[in-house]
Amino acid sequence: MAKKKNKFNKTIIILSVVFALILIAVTAITYFIYAGKPVNSHGGQAIFEISSPVSGEAQSRLSDAEYYKPYKAIETERNKEVPLSAVFGTAYSGVGGSLVLNKDGTFILYAGLSNKDEDEGTYLKNNDSVSLTFRDGTTEELPVSVNENGNEEVVIRYGLYSVYFEKKG
Repeated sequence: MAKKKNKFNKTIIILSVVFALILIAVTAITYFIYAGKPVNSHGGQAIFEISSPVSGEAQSRLSDAEYYKPYKAIETERNKEVPLSAVFGTAYSGVGGSLVLNKDGTFILYAGLSNKDEDEGTYLKNNDSVSLTFRDGTTEELPVSVNENGNEEVVIRYGLYSVYFEKKG
């Protein structure tokens, strides 16, 4: 009887270890697939890839553009400031980010990691808001305000976060 109980205990231990390893592997794979990929402001999971900030064809449009740089992020549920890398992933610190409003009515939006389908489009700007229309047809209304530094800013929602972009230049 003792041998059967020992064999049963060994089987339970082995199965527990195998289950724990499978659970750890699934968790690790899920983390590496989704870590640093925020839910986009349009409600879907953003699929990101590292991109260069400005394509060759866009270079010519940028000489007379308005530039906004992200400078802070707020987790809206807790109203707590978080690092920009919490929103955009660790690649943000190496690549940076910007919202560029070109004089021809087009915009380029990138922040470290960029979704190719939602990082460009057209915009309309008035004194108190900027309305972005992405290539997929979705729109985002960004309030324009003056921040504590006296600079113009816009706020863009990224899932659980509000990211503040400050006008430069």
